[in-house]
Amino acid sequence: MDQKTFASMMKYWYFIEFMGQPDFPSQSREGRALCLRAAKGKTNSRQITVYHTLSSGSDSAKGAPAPDFTEPGAALMFDAQLYPAYQAVSDDIHLCLGKMERCLFAERLREVFCRDVELPEKNRSSVCLVGLKCNVNNRYLPGSVNISPLLWGMHRLLEHADRLTRENLADFLTVEAYESDMQSLDAPLLEVTQEGKVGKQLTLDVIRTLEEQIEKTYLNRVFPSEKQIDWDGAMIYRRYRTEKIKAEDTDFLRESDLSNSFFADDLHMVEQAIGSKAFGKTPQEQAVLDYITGVFAEENPQLHWMDFTRRIDLRTAWENGREKEREDFFYDFLHIGRAPLGKWPSRFMPCLMQQLAINLSWRPSADRLPIFSVNGPPGTGKTTLLKEIIAGNLVERANLLAQYTDPDDAFVLRQFQDGDKMHGGYSQYCWGYYDFADDRLKDYGMLVASCNNAAVENITKELPDGAALLKGVEPGKEEESIQEGLREVWSLFRLEEAEQETYVVWNPEKEKMEPRQYPDLYFTKLANDLAKKDEGQWDRWGLISAPFGKSSNLKEYAHFVLKPYIKNFGWNDSIQKRKDDYAKAVEQFQLQYDKVTAMEQELAQVVGIRDASLQKSASLMQEARNMEESQRKGREWLANSFGQAEKVHAQLEEAKWGLEQEEQERVLLQMRGLKQKDARIDAENQIQKLCQYIMQLEHFFFHIFFPPCVVWQGRGSWYETLSQGLGTVSAPLRMGQTAAGSIVSDFGRFLGQFASGAGGGGFDGERSQSPRGSGDQRRGGGELGRTGSAGCLYGRYPIQGNR
Repeated sequence: MDQKTFASMMKYWYFIEFMGQPDFPSQSREGRALCLRAAKGKTNSRQITVYHTLSSGSDSAKGAPAPDFTEPGAALMFDAQLYPAYQAVSDDIHLCLGKMERCLFAERLREVFCRDVELPEKNRSSVCLVGLKCNVNNRYLPGSVNISPLLWGMHRLLEHADRLTRENLADFLTVEAYESDMQSLDAPLLEVTQEGKVGKQLTLDVIRTLEEQIEKTYLNRVFPSEKQIDWDGAMIYRRYRTEKIKAEDTDFLRESDLSNSFFADDLHMVEQAIGSKAFGKTPQEQAVLDYITGVFAEENPQLHWMDFTRRIDLRTAWENGREKEREDFFYDFLHIGRAPLGKWPSRFMPCLMQQLAINLSWRPSADRLPIFSVNGPPGTGKTTLLKEIIAGNLVERANLLAQYTDPDDAFVLRQFQDGDKMHGGYSQYCWGYYDFADDRLKDYGMLVASCNNAAVENITKELPDGAALLKGVEPGKEEESIQEGLREVWSLFRLEEAEQETYVVWNPEKEKMEPRQYPDLYFTKLANDLAKKDEGQWDRWGLISAPFGKSSNLKEYAHFVLKPYIKNFGWNDSIQKRKDDYAKAVEQFQLQYDKVTAMEQELAQVVGIRDASLQKSASLMQEARNMEESQRKGREWLANSFGQAEKVHAQLEEAKWGLEQEEQERVLLQMRGLKQKDARIDAENQIQKLCQYIMQLEHFFFHIFFPPCVVWQGRGSWYETLSQGLGTVSAPLRMGQTAAGSIVSDFGRFLGQFASGAGGGGFDGERSQSPRGSGDQRRGGGELGRTGSAGCLYGRYPIQGNR
């Protein structure tokens, strides 16, 4: 959350504390009845609280054993005769002067600052306007006068109305400003005597002068002048049977303390620190802020002041398959290493959730916040939980203290800073204090605080309760070894077996102080005196705790513990004896501490088996995941390989089919080539045969019909013509046997035509008469006759075709 918002919240809290004035004091019915019986001598009460009305003209209160008075001194003289059995008087007599209803302040605030605000039902209860004190001699006690915080606060607001803002309200309504104004009221009530400045006698004139000053300075400014003020007051004090009973009374009266907030100063200090951003920087300080505003932040999640996702709900945080996380969480925080070494004496162990809370609170770290809550109805073990934490703190603090050979070395002298006495002290007799030399010892301080006084008193009473402690360690039906250990612990807290301690006490028979021995475990006598236990009725085993908080408790502690301790243990011979005892105690503690730490280590080793198992399991799981990943990658590689193989196979099949097709074509071509070769050979053979036949015909023909010279010339020309014809048919010869046969047939026809032309044609290829037919025919022979030289040269020898 932002610091500015939180500072505003702290201002509001501070205003409530500072302005929260109690009602005007009044005597209860029981108190009035007790005073009546005391006046008649019909009660054995140790003390009574007396109320008187201070008035100048009103009637006596009905049923009161004494009339009203105008001066405190007159009332004291009257009471000394009225209560002869109660001659001891309290040191402070409280005076409360003036009354005014609360609703008048609220109406005035509304009228000045917020007219549009609707006021709730009017509060008719009265508040006191002025409070002060006097002693038994009717003299004013210096510094005791104070006025109503409501009256003073409204006066301050009206005085600075033109400068007020929401942010600077706290700057005007401060404790420092209030105390400063009270000093101005205190001065007229003092006078100078031979003894110095002392309080005046509180006569009627002095009291009236004070009331007039209050009216002039404060009331007339806050309320209209015509407003009538009721200045009737009250006088309250106590009377005791003896001075001893008076000394033992630790319950202070505070009726005249009109501004008596216990921590208004602290709230104002925190508000200023937060406003200046000097507070909230450390995790501890931030945890305090979160703790204060936690409920409001949870009810208004839209503000995003806190990250509530860090909360762990043990019932629902690990649902839907997250059981392993839950197991790890409990194992981690229930580990023996997180538990304190100390154990509260009891045969019972903390239950699961108690031990979890103990371990979470032990030694705060990054995963354990410095402030957290443990909630539960009465009887669920919250006090038991605190006992375990306290026991752990005691052991750890003792372990740090045991490091010193001389116990005096554990402490260093410090001085105060803000006191007004010598060396910054608060008293001329106390100007310093002792602090721990090792700051780590401060980490184990224990303070139990609550808004419920009964809750605090319960824990401070239960811790030193020896009877309850012994009952908690009584052996039961446990194993023999456990029973033996319980008996050993039981004997440590029995007063009958305790060593004796010497105290100097008052002997009423001899009427003098004399030494006397008492059983002592840990300042046992002081613990029982603080609990106001008579001898023979002791039930406190030691001074492990004490109730503080209110001033009466502090006074009792000083009376029953601090003063006897200083008186009995402050002598040099006693100090040296206790240093020797300290050395023995350190030795015994160290032996036991070593045993416990050894047991802790053994348990840690046993528990470590699970760690080792989990680590091995995690390692195997990682190996399995790695193998699974490798298998996955292998499967992907195989799938890719199969895909590639299928593609290659398809390509091979396609290539194979192509090869088969090519092979078939090759075989066909080969067969075709063989056929062509055979045809060419046949054609060549036919041509060879034809050539031989032609040569034979040529030989025959030319030798018969032509002379040799002509035959020779004609033979060359015919060969040339034949070669041209063969060149024309050379390609068909390669086509096979059929083409060759066609060539031979065509050539045969050629020869026939040639023979026909030679016999029947002329040189110009005229038409010839065929012996087998009639009509004109143009034959090839005629064309041969035109191209052939034989026909041209020797055509004069016609050849008859039928010869």
